[in-house]
Amino acid sequence: RRCPGAVMPEEEEEEEAALIRRLEEEYLAAHEDRLGVRGYAHQQDLFEQRAYGLEVTTKRAASAKALTNRVVAELAADEARLAGADPRGERVLVLDGEDASTTRALLAEGFVVDHIL
Repeated sequence: RRCPGAVMPEEEEEEEAALIRRLEEEYLAAHEDRLGVRGYAHQQDLFEQRAYGLEVTTKRAASAKALTNRVVAELAADEARLAGADPRGERVLVLDGEDASTTRALLAEGFVVDHIL
């Protein structure tokens, strides 16, 4: 964890970004391997796959998911502030679905889109 307000040298930022890209690619490849279909992970997330044909359950699950996203975003912002940091300057790594609901919740709490990975 960085000290609040610390500036990363450009070289370290590039290395961090490359590492995150590699980890995301590995995650997606593993997800596609589990499903046995190439490219499918980019089309539909696991929540959507499990919800097929269960519209009533899906509606309740979507409601719970939205609440969870809001709570996680609020806690992340609170933790940043407690550490003396501004959420706008903090990076956040999330695994988000196609609907980007976690990202939207983080944006609502003051995080910057360029720092949500």
